Amino acid sequence: MTRLYLGVNGNGSWTEFRVADEQGKEVLCLQGGPTSFKAVGNAKAFGNLRDLTRRMEMAGVRPRLISRSVWGMSGCDTPEDQMVYEALVQQAGFPPEKTLVVNDAVLPFWAAADVPGVVVVAGTGSVVMGIDSRGAVSRIGGWNYAFSDMGSGYWMGCRLLREQTLWLDGCREDCKTFRKVEQKLMPQGGTREEMLYRLSTLTRSDEIASYASIVLETADSPLCRRLRQEAAEKLTGYAGQMLEQLRAKGETDLKIVLAGSLMVSDCFRAQAVEAMEKLAPVIVSAVPATMGALRIAKERDR
Repeated sequence: MTRLYLGVNGNGSWTEFRVADEQGKEVLCLQGGPTSFKAVGNAKAFGNLRDLTRRMEMAGVRPRLISRSVWGMSGCDTPEDQMVYEALVQQAGFPPEKTLVVNDAVLPFWAAADVPGVVVVAGTGSVVMGIDSRGAVSRIGGWNYAFSDMGSGYWMGCRLLREQTLWLDGCREDCKTFRKVEQKLMPQGGTREEMLYRLSTLTRSDEIASYASIVLETADSPLCRRLRQEAAEKLTGYAGQMLEQLRAKGETDLKIVLAGSLMVSDCFRAQAVEAMEKLAPVIVSAVPATMGALRIAKERDR
């Protein structure tokens, strides 16, 4: 009987199920709603998880047919988080002895490279994971958008909005980037006071991080170039510290895998690669994270 494997990547925006056989041939790929209980709550996370499971079953793949499943879940940071996710997965019909729940940040590494090494994930937040030759995982960052996730979209957005506020207060020279922030902030226009008030109401992490798109897309702006460089340096600092930890354990032949939505930007990716290549060979992940989950599943099924 053909052995089937399930790789899952679940976060606060969407979730992907990918099923493949033992030869690596894709059997099924489904996308659904968010399954991060920290982002949407247990009830909604389970509802979306169950919906994807039903769709998988309708396609002829039942949970009992899966030889091994690996679930890369956003915010799986503590043993307590793992217990919550394991309970949700079990309630959806997947036997616990055939499932493994991990933090979703490790998936891009397994999708792109062989252990040991470091994966740098930079999106709304940022986190760096170190994986040794036995598969044990260490972590830096990703603990809190406000004070931990250096070099992330949130970090970029905060710094751009701070510069915008200082400019509106007369403490910065004019820059065309500020016009773009104004347009995004208040598309219909507004006075200086209205702009400042609107800035003062920005509190949601995803909303603040959305301003990073201006930093990423404005290639010729000195301000944006500086913010991109600073972000790349922060992430490189994280990666360098993790490499030191792995080398202290005797690990060699290390590499760095880059992943996350910020790496889609040609400008930022180039700056990040240039900075990190001084530390170790760099691989930019170009395949879905669920491919990494499938690889872990096959490794664990040996």
